[in-house]
Amino acid sequence: MRIGIIGDYDQGRPSHVATTECLQRTGSYLSQQTVTEWVPTSSLEVHHTLAKLHEFDGIWGAPGDHDSRLGMINAIQLARESNIPYLGT
Repeated sequence: MRIGIIGDYDQGRPSHVATTECLQRTGSYLSQQTVTEWVPTSSLEVHHTLAKLHEFDGIWGAPGDHDSRLGMINAIQLARESNIPYLGT
């Protein structure tokens, strides 16, 4: 299972570290290999760059402030319009 985490990763934020760890543990509990990838919000500002999100089985909106609100909104819109499961925290 591939999960895209939309946000601007900061290893100093406990919630970012916990998000990745939570997804890994959940996959292990379900006996599924889980691959997570952080996708910076600024990389999603232009609609043609959103195609990358179709590679994921689900999208997680990371907690905290983001470099690009537009990138986050674009990701949410794509998930909704493409029936990609999305969870925002």
